[in-house]
Amino acid sequence: MLYSCVSVKHTCSALVLSCIDFRFQSSIRNFLVGSGLENEYDLLSRPGSSKDADQALIGNIALSLRLHGIKKVMVIHHQNCGAYGERLISGSIEELEKHKGDMQANIELLKEKFPGLEFEAYFANLSGEIVKV
Repeated sequence: MLYSCVSVKHTCSALVLSCIDFRFQSSIRNFLVGSGLENEYDLLSRPGSSKDADQALIGNIALSLRLHGIKKVMVIHHQNCGAYGERLISGSIEELEKHKGDMQANIELLKEKFPGLEFEAYFANLSGEIVKV
C-alpha cells in the first residue's frame, strides 16, 4: 500500500526517527535546531532507530504524514547502540558500515511505501557530532 498526505490543519517539515538512548537526545535536538527545524519536526524514538523497519514504524510514518504533512524522514543512528548488542566495536569502521547498510536498506523499503517523501540518513558519535551518511 502506498501512503499519501491528506489535508492537514497544522504541519511540520520532517519526521525524525532516532534511538531512545538518552545520551544522544541533547545533541540530536541541538542538531535539529541548528538545521533550522526547531518546532518543525515530529520525533519518533525507538530502540535502534530504523534497525527493524516493521509495520509499526510504517504506521507511525503514515500517521505523521497524514496528521502533519511531513516532507521528509530523517533517520539517525548512533555509535555504541545497545539495540545492536555487543557484536559491534564502538567507534570501529565495521560499526559505522553496519549502521549505514541497515539505514540504506530500510530507507529503500520505506521509499517504496512513501514515494513522495525525502529520506536522509545520519550517524551520531559519542562526542555529539552528527554527520550525514
